[in-house]
Amino acid sequence: MRRIIGLTLVGIGLLAATHTAIGGPVLIRNVADSMPLGWYRWSPGPLQRGDVIVSARDSLSADHRDRLPPDLVKTIGAVAGDWICRHGDQLDVAGVSYPLTRPAWAMLPDAACTQVPVGALLPMAPNPVSYDGRYFGFVAVEAVRRFVPLS
Repeated sequence: MRRIIGLTLVGIGLLAATHTAIGGPVLIRNVADSMPLGWYRWSPGPLQRGDVIVSARDSLSADHRDRLPPDLVKTIGAVAGDWICRHGDQLDVAGVSYPLTRPAWAMLPDAACTQVPVGALLPMAPNPVSYDGRYFGFVAVEAVRRFVPLS
């Protein structure tokens, strides 16, 4: 029994040390239904469209923070150079259309387009009612980390 308790304490210590060394948690539990529920683990590597990312809500402007959990689990919908255009209640993101269920909150006015700036990306989620980049806009690349579902 002492050995199990000792190993558990060592494991907790290693997780805490890893958290500090990489600047954030190595495991995240997603509880928001905009993305698949469950555990995700940190996975270092280059970021590309479609990757699951986690960013802190503190990386967003203050008017969006109160609507979101502390850690946002989303996918990368667009990267630097990709085009985003709004057409009525649709946001076209790098060739993929997403519904705008809250058009008044959209990142772009109707019939407007913009390009993702260098050093930024657009977080998106497959759930049509997700509060994601279609409303809060771009996030700095250095404010996100790549995660994968824990199998």
